[in-house]
Amino acid sequence: MSAQELTPSEFDIISHYEQFFADASLWLEPDPSLEDAVAVAISAELRNTPR
Repeated sequence: MSAQELTPSEFDIISHYEQFFADASLWLEPDPSLEDAVAVAISAELRNTPR
């Protein structure tokens, strides 16, 4: 299907996703220490929450 065959609404949607997926930051891997930092933060929050 060519771009000329799309409705303006369909073209806008596809253009939005093209821009979204073209953002290089979307594909970057987070720092490996992030997982550990999240686990530590959750554990600390659980310890500080009254039961």
